[in-house]
Amino acid sequence: MKKQMRDKRTTLGGKIADYRMKKGITQKELSLRLGLSESYIGQIERGIGKTGSLNKIQDIADFFGVSIDSLAEDDLIVFKNIKDTDEECVRYFSILSEEKQNFIIEICEILAQ
Repeated sequence: MKKQMRDKRTTLGGKIADYRMKKGITQKELSLRLGLSESYIGQIERGIGKTGSLNKIQDIADFFGVSIDSLAEDDLIVFKNIKDTDEECVRYFSILSEEKQNFIIEICEILAQ
């Protein structure tokens, strides 16, 4: 399976960076307002390192006044495009890192409520 390059603005980190820049604040200012490290914010925005807990992502979403699913929706889009079989869904899911799998499971649990 070929890995497609996606526009950074459609990723979780890209969306966070866009919201931050629209508010006119730096990574340091965002980190201070949320009680997170500046390096954590930078890593999230660049899509490297661990996203951490869903609570941290929820805090970021709350700060920007958006829903957590709107921040992560494009990261989940691959699952919306699966039409053939459940096996294909499992195959896509299995190639994700454990962290991304857990993140998707947490989001699904929230959406199912």
